Amino acid sequence: MAKSGDKNKKAGTDSAKADSWSTGAVRVLVVDADETFAREVADHLDSKGFGVETASDPYHALEKIHDDNYAIALCNITLPGMGGVELLSKIKYYNGMIRVIMLADETTVDNLLSCLRLGADDCVAKPVDDISVISEVVTEAVSRLNRWSGIISRIAVDNAAGRKGDG
Repeated sequence: MAKSGDKNKKAGTDSAKADSWSTGAVRVLVVDADETFAREVADHLDSKGFGVETASDPYHALEKIHDDNYAIALCNITLPGMGGVELLSKIKYYNGMIRVIMLADETTVDNLLSCLRLGADDCVAKPVDDISVISEVVTEAVSRLNRWSGIISRIAVDNAAGRKGDG
């Protein structure tokens, strides 16, 4: 932890979005009920060149994720209505390519371990003493996304050419 649709549609969404994320601006969604904190994070990431939007509740976040092309989501673990762990699960089910970074304030070890099992890329503890930690973690997630996108693109080209990978 760093300090301070249907299945056919889903599969098609993953590969199409992977290609678009490897080029152009990376879009980030910050999901936190603390709108002041979310805006501070959004402003910081915007200053680093990321395209950033915010959502204060998980249901609105899911609508945005279904409607837009986000590469990264920063999600608070403790959200009203639907917890961040459930939101992480729904994001990953919808599109496994989205890199999800959890924001942890009041949580349990079990919640943190659930986030790891469900595919969270990282976790940042709140309160955040140094906001630059957020951009460092997001930049690392972009690197992982680019590696995955490159592998997927290469395998897709090989498969289209009739060559099969080792699996």
